[in-house]
Amino acid sequence: MFFFVSYEYSSGREAVLEMLHAIIVKFPVQAVDEQVETIFLPLVLRLVNEDSNQLRAMVGSILKVFIGKLGQRSLQRVLSFCLSWLKNDKQQLWRAASQVWEFFYY
Repeated sequence: MFFFVSYEYSSGREAVLEMLHAIIVKFPVQAVDEQVETIFLPLVLRLVNEDSNQLRAMVGSILKVFIGKLGQRSLQRVLSFCLSWLKNDKQQLWRAASQVWEFFYY
């Protein structure tokens, strides 16, 4: 899933994000759960590093849908990622954790 990070033009990243959204919405919960790390981590990286406001908002929407579709075990996995980032000394990880944390409450 790291492939969309390498698209130089925002239109390429947008197309991949649209496809990923469709996959998350249409695939069964079990299939999404099995790919939690493959989907979640690249989305968080894109959220933190995206320079386009429009695409950053799109990533946020996809993360919200993704988190809403996860089963209990996968939700706990995502939360454990966030907690480990908050315990780290790197402020970039704090930012990522706080941005993801918002999707649990909105």
